[in-house]
Amino acid sequence: MLRPILIKDFTEMDSMTYENYNAKFFCYYNNSTANNELNSDSGLIFSFIFGTASVLQIAIASNCNLYIRSRYSDNRWKSWTRIEV
Repeated sequence: MLRPILIKDFTEMDSMTYENYNAKFFCYYNNSTANNELNSDSGLIFSFIFGTASVLQIAIASNCNLYIRSRYSDNRWKSWTRIEV
């Protein structure tokens, strides 16, 4: 498994060039991460890349909530959506 990347700002993920990664990678955030869009102090975010521009992200928050968002070839991110389990 790859080593997780600490993100310092949630907007950092929006501008990452996913072409530098093989099919998937994961990162984590904590209470010092700016612009946190999730209702949690920390967690892991898994990113799955399809082709060169489509990305699916799944977040597992420390409060046990799950979130998902995606971006397709138009480069627009969908909003984070909480998955009810």
